[in-house]
Amino acid sequence: MGQAAQRAKSDPSFGRIPKDMKAKTRGLVVSVPLAVAGGSIQIVSTALDPQELRYSLLFWDELVRPQNNLIHIEPGAVEKFLMDAGILRMRSLRFEGSGDMAQAFAQMHIEAFRQLDSESPGTWSLATGPQSFNWDNLDGGNRDGFALELVRAIPVPDVDVPLEEVLEFKAKRHPELLALRAEVDSFSLSISKSENIEAELQKKKEFIEKACHDLLAVGMEWKFPIRISDLKCSFELNPGTAIAAMMGGYAAGTLLAMPTLSAMITGAASVLKITGDFKRQPVMPRSTPYQYVYNFHKEVF
Repeated sequence: MGQAAQRAKSDPSFGRIPKDMKAKTRGLVVSVPLAVAGGSIQIVSTALDPQELRYSLLFWDELVRPQNNLIHIEPGAVEKFLMDAGILRMRSLRFEGSGDMAQAFAQMHIEAFRQLDSESPGTWSLATGPQSFNWDNLDGGNRDGFALELVRAIPVPDVDVPLEEVLEFKAKRHPELLALRAEVDSFSLSISKSENIEAELQKKKEFIEKACHDLLAVGMEWKFPIRISDLKCSFELNPGTAIAAMMGGYAAGTLLAMPTLSAMITGAASVLKITGDFKRQPVMPRSTPYQYVYNFHKEVF
């Protein structure tokens, strides 16, 4: 009997989506590619990055792009299409007063995220990175946290795949997409509730690997090209807890191999990486990830 089959026999919850995860819709605050550093703002493009957009459409139910009165970026044709489809909406904030306009611009982006997450706690996350919202003051602060990275693990539609096809694939393969999202969402909570944190970490690694494996299998059956990608998500931790102490010990990073997934992908191995004990600006108490960064590899299947 294989390892996955053994887990399924001994653990009735193996591979199943938690009930509280099934009912939740998840939202992502997105941005056109821009960088805020000191007193300057660099807007790389006035449109959402097409590759990151296809990633976001697969795993999130709703996208929100903040707007403000400092710099207006008119929605383009793709954004209007998604707005008409009820997937994307704008969130307007107004800056009043004086001060550093660049930092105020960045703060309003964070404020849009805070407002949304306050309205629906734990269901909203923030997309960051070079092709999205990139702010030099986002790191730092006094809240403990850790990052979960899935390296060479997630298949996403290539940049040229029509959005209509992406949405159709999402509708047809929603169970596989939801299974992976639920495993990532519940990662921190599952480990923090376990009496044996190390054992639970290994179990969650296997759950995530299976979810990635299943999604890659159905993706390879698709008639459109897919690209292998990474996902890095950030969790906040309550200081003084067992999981905070454990993740703090992973400051240099720890790698967990995903051999079953690696066997499906040529080239370097697929791994789950955990890095702990970094400091972030506090957002609000939650168990789900609050921040995501994407990375895409060259291989196209």
